[in-house]
Amino acid sequence: MSGALIIFVKGYIFISACLCASSFARQANYVQAEEPHGNVFDWRGIESNNTDLVFLLDRSGSVGQAGFEVETGFVHAFLKGFDVAPNTTRVAVISFSEDAVVHADFLKDPGNKCHLSRKMQGVHSANQGATNTGAGLQAAWEVFQRSRPTAKKLLILVTDGMATMGPDPVKKAEKLKKMGVDIFVFGIGRMLKQHLEQLASTPANVSECESFSAFQKTFGEGGTGNRWNLDDNPRNCDYLCRSPYRGQPDDPGCCDKNAICGCSMATGTSNCLCGPGFEGTGLEGQCKACNPGTYKEEHDDKTRCKSCPQNSTTAHEGSRSIKDCVCKKAHVGDPTAGKPCVPVTCPPLQPPEHGSIIDECSTAYKSECEFDCDEGFELMEQESGVRTCQEDGTWSGATVVCVPKQCDEPPIPENGYAEGCDGDRAVGTTCTYSCIQGHRLVGESTTVCTPHKTWTNTGAACNPVECPPPPYPAYAAGLGDLRRSRPYLYKDWIKPQCLSGFELQGPVVILCEANGQWMGPDNQSALFSCVDKEKPQIQCPQDEVRHAEARRSYARIAWSQPEVKDNSGEVPFIQKMPENITSPWRFPIGKTEIRFKATDAARLSAVCTFTVTVLDEEKPLMTSCPQDIHVNTTDLKVKVSWREPLFEDNSGYVYVKQSHHPGSEFTQGSTKITYTGTDGSRNTERCVFKVVVSKSECPYHPPPENGALSCDSWLHGEFCQPFCNERFDFLDETAEEYICDKDRTWQTVPPGLPVPWPDCAATTEPLEHRRLLRAHYYTGDCREAHVQEAIKRAFRNNYYKRVQKTVLCESGALCKLDNVRVKCGRTGDANQPPSGTVTVRHRRSLDTPVADEPNSVAELDAEFSLVLSANNITATNDTEELSSAADEVLESIGEIEDSVLDEVMTEENALVKMDLIDFAVGDTHVICAEGQALNGNECTICPSGTFHDMEKDLCSPCPMGTYQDDDGRTSCKSCPNGTSTEAPKRKSLDDCQPPCAPGTYSSTGLGPCMACPQGTFQDKTQQTFCQFCPRGSTTEGIGSLVKDNCKRYCQPGSYSKNGLEPCQPCPRGFYQTTQGQKTCQECRVPTTTLQEGSKSSFDCILVDHCSSAPCSNGTCRNTQHGFLCEP
Repeated sequence: MSGALIIFVKGYIFISACLCASSFARQANYVQAEEPHGNVFDWRGIESNNTDLVFLLDRSGSVGQAGFEVETGFVHAFLKGFDVAPNTTRVAVISFSEDAVVHADFLKDPGNKCHLSRKMQGVHSANQGATNTGAGLQAAWEVFQRSRPTAKKLLILVTDGMATMGPDPVKKAEKLKKMGVDIFVFGIGRMLKQHLEQLASTPANVSECESFSAFQKTFGEGGTGNRWNLDDNPRNCDYLCRSPYRGQPDDPGCCDKNAICGCSMATGTSNCLCGPGFEGTGLEGQCKACNPGTYKEEHDDKTRCKSCPQNSTTAHEGSRSIKDCVCKKAHVGDPTAGKPCVPVTCPPLQPPEHGSIIDECSTAYKSECEFDCDEGFELMEQESGVRTCQEDGTWSGATVVCVPKQCDEPPIPENGYAEGCDGDRAVGTTCTYSCIQGHRLVGESTTVCTPHKTWTNTGAACNPVECPPPPYPAYAAGLGDLRRSRPYLYKDWIKPQCLSGFELQGPVVILCEANGQWMGPDNQSALFSCVDKEKPQIQCPQDEVRHAEARRSYARIAWSQPEVKDNSGEVPFIQKMPENITSPWRFPIGKTEIRFKATDAARLSAVCTFTVTVLDEEKPLMTSCPQDIHVNTTDLKVKVSWREPLFEDNSGYVYVKQSHHPGSEFTQGSTKITYTGTDGSRNTERCVFKVVVSKSECPYHPPPENGALSCDSWLHGEFCQPFCNERFDFLDETAEEYICDKDRTWQTVPPGLPVPWPDCAATTEPLEHRRLLRAHYYTGDCREAHVQEAIKRAFRNNYYKRVQKTVLCESGALCKLDNVRVKCGRTGDANQPPSGTVTVRHRRSLDTPVADEPNSVAELDAEFSLVLSANNITATNDTEELSSAADEVLESIGEIEDSVLDEVMTEENALVKMDLIDFAVGDTHVICAEGQALNGNECTICPSGTFHDMEKDLCSPCPMGTYQDDDGRTSCKSCPNGTSTEAPKRKSLDDCQPPCAPGTYSSTGLGPCMACPQGTFQDKTQQTFCQFCPRGSTTEGIGSLVKDNCKRYCQPGSYSKNGLEPCQPCPRGFYQTTQGQKTCQECRVPTTTLQEGSKSSFDCILVDHCSSAPCSNGTCRNTQHGFLCEP
C-alpha cells in the first residue's frame, strides 16, 4: 500500500492510502513505516479525554451526494479513536457550500457518540453550490468560542477544491490558529498543495487523496474495542422490540430489569446491556445471573460471563467481580491476586513411642494414617488411632501417644463404697464393696481388674430399705400413677393432702423409717383422715320469662333438672319445694319460685331458686258494649239507663271503672260514656258510647266549634242557624237555614249544601299585600344593557326617595320593590297593563318622529309589596284600607325626578332619558302566613283536625291515620305505629286506636273491640265481623283466633272436659244421650252396661258378673259394675 498515511491516536490507527507529499517526511513527529510505505503520525500526544474536535465538511456541488456521504463516513471512522462524551471528547460537525450549516454542536450542548450518530443520520448534501470555505471556517471559529479552556482544540477540514466565493479562508484559518486550534486538512482531488498548507496548522497536518473513492479506502477498522456510555436514555433502545405499552407512562421498554440502555462509544448506537453479575442479550427476560464459578464486572454487550481461574469458584450466582472467586475446597491460592489454586498437602507423620504406623501413609488430601501400640500399651486417646489429612492441610485428631494399660475406677454402687483399690489399679487389683446405713448389699462383695481392663462382679448394688404403701384414707389426694409404680424406700416422706373441700386430721408428714415402717413426727402414728367441709354445688335452670298462652291464664313450661356436684364425687340428695310441681307444668300468670336443696353425705346443704315469670299482655275481652243512645225530649234533664258492658279476661279477673252509671241525668247535648276494664297486669280495654239528648228528632249535631247554634220549632219540625264567634268565620259555605223536616232528616236552604254545618275558625288580617306596576317611558335607543340597568336604577332610587316621605312606610310597615325588569321596543309594541284596576298617568306627548324611532320605548315592570309587622295588624287593617294607603304611596312614583335621573347618569356614565308615557297599578293580591288559608279578603287560621294545604291554599281535613290537635299547622301528626283513626279530620291522639286483633271485631275495625262470641272466630286484624264455625262445631269460649279452635261436639255416648273433641267414651255403667256433654250419667242401682260408650238408659241392665266364675281362689261377690273375690 505505497504512499499510505498511518495516524496513531492513543492506540487507534487511521491509515491513509492517499499519495502524500514528500515534505511530510521532514516533520519532527513523523515516523516512517517500513511496510507498507507511507506516513505514520503519532498522535499519542492528543488527550482524547480532554479534546474539543470540530469536523468541517465540504458539501459544494463538486463533492456530490456520494462524496458527501464518504465525508460523513470519515467522521464516523475517525471518531472510533475517541470517547465522545461531555467529560472526554466534545464534537461539532459543520458543512459548507455557499453557506455554512452547523449539524451538531456538542461544545454548546454536550452529548455522547449515540447522540452524534442520531444527529448525523439527518445530515444530507442539500443546497449544494459554490465553495465558501471561509464561511465554514468562520462557523468553526464561532463554535470554538464555547470550547473548554483546558481542552485540546482540533479542526479536521475535508475539501475537494479551492474556495470560489466568500471571505479569504486563509485569514479565517489564521484567526482559528490564534485561538489555539490545531487544523488538519484533507484535500480530495487535484488541489494546490501550497493553499492547503496555508490552511493547516503545519504542513505535516495536510493529507491528499486523488479521489473520494480512494479517500474512502483509508477508513480502517481501528479501535481498541467497544466502550459504552451508561447514561443513555432508556427510550433510545425502544427500536429493539415491539412493546404493546409503547407511548404509555408505564412502558417498561425493551431492556431487562437487570439491564440498562447504553450508547456504544465505537458505533454510536444504543443497545441493552446486562449489568454486572448478569449475562445475555439485555432484552426483557434475557439477563440471567452468572452461574456459580463465573462473574461479570461491567455493563457490556457480551452475552457470556467469565469463568473463575482454574480450581476456583464463587459462593453464589450473580458474581460481579473476580474478587468473588475463591479457591475450591481443599485448594489454596489467591485468584484475585493471580495466585493459582493448587491442592493442599499435610506434613509427614512419625510413629509414636511404643507404637508404629500401619502400612504406608500419604500426605495428600483425605489420606488416612492408622497407628497401633506395642504389646502392653494402648492409645492414650482411642480416637487418635486414625488421622486424616484435612482440607486446611492439617491432620485430624491429636498426636498419637501409647501408654501402659490400667483399669478405670471400679463401679461404686449407689449408697455404697469400695475399699482396697487405691493406687494405679493395675491388673489383678481387688476391691471390696460395703453399703451405707439404711441400705443392704445385693450381689458379690468383691471385684478384680482383668487384663482386658474390666472389673469382675460388676452387678453389686446397695438397695434402700422398702416400706409398704402408706395408709391412705378416703378423700385423700393421691400421689399419682408414677409415684405408685415404684416402692417406697428408706427416708421417703409423704405430706398427706386431702381433696379440695376436705380438711386433714392427723400428722402433717409421715416418714419411711430404717425398720421399713411409716411413722409420724416424734414417733406418732402415721394414720390420718380427711373430713368434708365444703357444701355441694347446685346450679338451677335459667329463669324463664314467657307469655301466657292465648286466652289462657297460664303457660305450659318444661325445665331441666338442676346441675349438682359434690367434692366427694357422690351425687347429693335433691329436694324440691313445692314438691307437687313437676316438669312440664302449667304456671299461672305472675311469678312462681321453685326452690331446690342439695344435701351431701356430710349433711352439708346448698340451695338455689328457679323463677318462672308468666307475663299477661292480653287485653280483657269485651263481650258487649252499648251503641250510641239517642233521647228526644223537651225537658232540660232526663235520666238515661243502659245495659252495662261485660268484660272477660284470661286471668279471670277484670276491674271495671266507669265514667257514668245507668240512670244518671243528662242535659241537652252529647255526652261520652266510658267503661274501662283492667286486668291484674294493667292491660285495659274500653267501651265508649255516647248519650245524645236533643229536642229535635233529626240526627243530633253539636253547635259549630268556636260558634253557636240557634234553633226554633216549626209546624213539622225544627230549623236552626249556626253562628261564629267574633273574629271567627266558617271554613266552608253554610246554608241560610238547616231544617229538620217531617221525615226526620236535615234539609238546607238553599238546598244541596252539606250537613252538618261546618266549624268556625279564627280569622286574621293578611301579613302582606302585593301589587304589580307597569310604566312606559320614551328613552331613545335603549337596547344597550347598561342603559337598561340605568333605567332600573333610576326607577328604584325615585321609588325609595318618595316612599320615605309616606306615613304608611314610616309607621313600621315594610315597603319593598322587587323584580324590576326593563324591555325595549317601539311605541306600538307595549304590552297590556297589569290586570285589575289601573291608574294611568301621562306626562307629555312627544313628536311623532321620536315616537317612531326604533327601540325608543322602555317598558318597566315591578312588584310592590307591603309587609305589615305584628304590631301593625289591627282590626282596621282591612284590604280596602291598605289598598287605599298603597295608592298614596304609588300614585307619584312613575314620574322620575330630574335630580334622581342626573345622579344615575353620573354614576352609570350613560345618557338616559325617561319621559313617562303611562303608569299602571294592578289589583291587590293578599298573602297569608303559613298555617292560614285565604278566605275572601281575610286569612283563616286552620283549626285542629285540619292542616294548611300550601298547594291548594285550603284548610284540608287530616286524612285517616293522622290527627292535629293544634291550630295553624301545615301538616298533620301521624298516629303511633299500629294505630289509625276511623275517619278523617280527627283532633286528638285519643282518636288513634289500634286495629282489632285476631279474635276481636268492631264496627270500624278499630278499637274498642269486642271478643268474637262462642261459636265464631276471626284470624285477621282490623275486622268488622267474626266468622261462624262450621256446622256441628263450636269454640270452647269467646275470642277464638283461628278456625282450628272450632271443635266438633262430643257425640252421644262420649264426653270431655269442655264437651268438645277430643272425647272419650262413657265408662261401663254410665251412658250419655245428648251431644256436647262434659260428664256421663250413671245407671240406676243395681243395673250396669255391658260395654263402654253407651248412649241410652236402656243399655243399663242387670248383669251377673260371677256367672263366669272369675275367682279361682275365693268366693265371687257381685257389685253394681263388677265383682269382688273374697277369701
